[in-house]
Amino acid sequence: MITNNYNTEELSFLNIYIFFCKKIINRNYSITEEEIDIIFNYLENSNTFNIDSIQTWDRYSVQKQIFKLTIFFLKTFKNLSFENFNLNYHSLLKNEGFSSSLIEIFSENIDILYHIYLNSNYVFLEQTHHFFKDNNFEFYLITTANNHFTKSSYFLNDAISFRFILNGSIKYKKNILCSKGDLLITGKSFCLEEYTILTPVYSEIIFIIKSGFIAEIGINIPDFSFKKLPFSFNKKKIDFILKKEPITIKNYLKIKLLAAYLLNLIINSSVKSLEKDNTTFKNTILNTISKNIQLSNQEIITLLLEKLEVSSSKLYKLFKIIFETTPSKTIQNLKIDYACFLLLSTKKTIEEISYLVGYHESIFYKKFNQTIGMTPLNFKKQYL
Repeated sequence: MITNNYNTEELSFLNIYIFFCKKIINRNYSITEEEIDIIFNYLENSNTFNIDSIQTWDRYSVQKQIFKLTIFFLKTFKNLSFENFNLNYHSLLKNEGFSSSLIEIFSENIDILYHIYLNSNYVFLEQTHHFFKDNNFEFYLITTANNHFTKSSYFLNDAISFRFILNGSIKYKKNILCSKGDLLITGKSFCLEEYTILTPVYSEIIFIIKSGFIAEIGINIPDFSFKKLPFSFNKKKIDFILKKEPITIKNYLKIKLLAAYLLNLIINSSVKSLEKDNTTFKNTILNTISKNIQLSNQEIITLLLEKLEVSSSKLYKLFKIIFETTPSKTIQNLKIDYACFLLLSTKKTIEEISYLVGYHESIFYKKFNQTIGMTPLNFKKQYL
């Protein structure tokens, strides 16, 4: 898939067009410079462009049919809601005069076309596993594995996005660090932002509320760039997304209720946490580990027992509730996460990084390989 040096409109057209060419003409098909020129000419002059004036293709050429099919998909998908597109594309294709064989190919590959469109418009969605789109909302369940990278997030103009960090850590260009349990809300003035995923495993839900719905319910949202809040409400509110359930009428009502709840979070300056004590514990734990990450696991656990004033059994239970794993495993994961960050963002040696995360070099190699699945040097070569 083409991903560089083009805007989202150009990416969408090129990637959809190439996909159809490979599916219909030849799976090894390579787009020509002449075809790219035609596509760019169309995009620059779409209102006046006459497809039949293209001299390179005769009236019945396959490329011309694919060109028309690409225009149809992008125009129709952009203007219709997700559900309406699914219901109506077959009859619309027929009305446009496309052959039954092209309609069949289109129908067989509709899910792939959705993902190509989304990956072209939202470059960060390279591993989107579940998504929904209509005139009011969009949401994406995103997971990555062993994939530290820096990219740009594209958000729709005139929309508000909510990012629920389900697992791992992410750092934004503005030095906003979010980890599991955080909710980052980005406003209308925060449309393009570079970010870096810092952890080997990362997952999040991105929920976008469009201006039409905000106007419909009559809520006045103040202008803001971003807000970072604890992910404090019951996960049942997003359970249907996590379970990748189809968007039935019942689930669409859940989306509306979720949207109303989230918009109220912005209006209310303080957010009530359903598990306030656990949120406080989590912040103390993460701060203590990050400030003492060069110590051994056992030394950090001793510090945590003193800071939190709890017994060993209580500490173990807290970690199972908050981090869903043991204290030692959590500390190890955070140490390796930090080591990954140092490998990619500094020129420090493996020996120096081992010391900074509290391991002897030989132990560091072992722990790193256990967590990431490769050596530190191979990790650095792969992601730099």
